[in-house]
Formats: sequence, C-alpha cells, structure tokens
Amino acid sequence: MLYTTEMLRRARAIDLWVTLKGLGKQGVSELVWELHQKAVYFSELLKEAGFEILNDVVFNQVLARYESDKKTSKLIKEIQE
Repeated sequence: MLYTTEMLRRARAIDLWVTLKGLGKQGVSELVWELHQKAVYFSELLKEAGFEILNDVVFNQVLARYESDKKTSKLIKEIQE
C-alpha cells in the first residue's frame, strides 16, 4: 500500500496519520464502533418505516428497498426535490 499511486491521491497517508495521531488507537476504535452503531440504528428506523433492508449491516453501509422499484424511484425523486 505504501508504494502504490493510491496513497498519493489527495495525500491520504496524511489524513490517516493525523487521524491516528489525534484520536489514537482507542479513539479510532471507538469511532468505527460508533459509525457501526449508527448504521444499525438507521437500518432499524428504515425497517420501522416499511423499508426492506437488503444487507447485513456489518460496518456502516445500509442497503434498503421500499416496497417496489416504482415506489422506491418515486421516494428518491421526492427526497431529491
């Protein structure tokens, strides 16, 4: 990873270093745990609102579907407006 062009884009190594320096190992661990808990909470709220959760929430991503593709598209359009 240290010798690839990916680490040169937007100076990601600096972001990582600053985060670790500022929060420390325990702080980063707590941040990751909190992000996960928020994703789980968000998925529960979506379920209560009638959404189907299509993935196991293992980190911070929630994939949801609302009743049908047509209703999902309509909901997305209304949110964007």
